[in-house]
Amino acid sequence: MKLKNKIQKKDIKELILLISSFILGSIFTIILLVFSPLNLMLNSNNGTTITKDKTKIYEKSSLSSAISKVEDAVITIMNDGDAIGSGFIYKVDNKYAYILTNEHVITGKDKGKISLSNDIEKESTVLGSDSYLDIAVLRTTKNDIKKVATLSSSDKTNIGDVVFTIGTPVDKEYKNTVTSGILSGKDRGVKTKISNYSNKDIVMNVLQIDASINSGNSGGPLLNANGEVIGICTLKITEDNVEGLGFAIPIETAKNHLKELENKKDIKHPTLNIETEDVEDKYEYKNNNKTLDYGVIIKKINKNSILEKTNIKENDVITKINNKKIRNYLYLNSELYKYNIGTTIDLTYIHNGSENKIKVTLTSSE
Repeated sequence: MKLKNKIQKKDIKELILLISSFILGSIFTIILLVFSPLNLMLNSNNGTTITKDKTKIYEKSSLSSAISKVEDAVITIMNDGDAIGSGFIYKVDNKYAYILTNEHVITGKDKGKISLSNDIEKESTVLGSDSYLDIAVLRTTKNDIKKVATLSSSDKTNIGDVVFTIGTPVDKEYKNTVTSGILSGKDRGVKTKISNYSNKDIVMNVLQIDASINSGNSGGPLLNANGEVIGICTLKITEDNVEGLGFAIPIETAKNHLKELENKKDIKHPTLNIETEDVEDKYEYKNNNKTLDYGVIIKKINKNSILEKTNIKENDVITKINNKKIRNYLYLNSELYKYNIGTTIDLTYIHNGSENKIKVTLTSSE
C-alpha cells in the first residue's frame, strides 16, 4: 500500500513537471514570436510590418500593390517606331485622355504616337508645353485607356520616404520598367539647358532621388509608396564618378499650370523686370564689413517693373525670396517661376548695408 502511494506521488510530480514544462515552453514560444524578427513576418499587413512597439515599417518587396494601381496609366512616347520618352495619363473626360510628360521629350512636335502598357498604339496631340518648366500636356482619345494616375503632393513626402518610377528606359523592349529607392532631397537647384535654346541655361527646382532613371524615363511618373504621383522624372547626372543622382519635377509645378496647358495657352512667367549682376561674379562684395557670397545686384530697374514703386534702389542686393536664398540670377528666375502671376511674395534685399523685407505681387513682362 505504501509502495502504491509512493508510485502515485511520483506520477503526480511527473505530471506536474510535464504540465509546467508545457506552460513554460508555450510562454517562451510566445515571447519569441512577439519579441523576435519572426514577428515581422507573421504580422505583415498590406505592405507593412508591425514591430513589438506597434511601429509600422514599409517593405520594398510589397510595392506590387502600388504598382498595380498605376502601371496601366503609364505610356511610352514613340518616334518612328522607337521609344523616346515616357508619360502618364492623369485625367479622362467624356472624349479624351490627358497625358503629362516632359517638354524636352516632344520639343518641336504637334502630334506623336504613343504606346499603352498593353502595346496598343495611338495618336496623340500636343496641347501645350513650357521649356522653362520642362512640362507638356498631350491628348489622345479615351478608348483603350484602363487606368488614370492619381496626382498627390511632393510637399507631403519626407526625405527617406520610399519612391518608385515606371517608364521605358533606353528601348521599348523595357517598357514599364520599375525602379525604386528613396527621396534623397527636396528643393534642389540643378543647372540645365533649356531645350529650345542650345546656349541658354536655367536652374530647375527638383526632387532628388536615388531610384535608377535612364534615357527614356523622362516624362514618367515619380510615385510614393501608395502609387500616387509626386513628381515627373526629368534628368540625371551622368558624370563617370556620380551614381544614383536622379531628379524629378515636383508635381505641384505641373498642377499649377495644367489649365493653361490643356487650353493651349502659353504660360506667363513672373519677372521683376530688372537688370542684374551676380554677387558671386564680383571679386568681393562687402555688407557691414562681411563678405556676401550670394544674391543679385540690381544694376537697373526697367520701366513697368514692380519694383519701381518700392523703396528698392539700384545697387541694392536681392538675397532671398520667401526666405529662400538667391545664389545668382539663374536662381532668382528659378524661384520666381515657382509662382503664378498675381502671387504675393516676400522679397529680402540689402540697402546701404541693412537687410530689409517687402511684399510684392508678381506680374509678367507682357
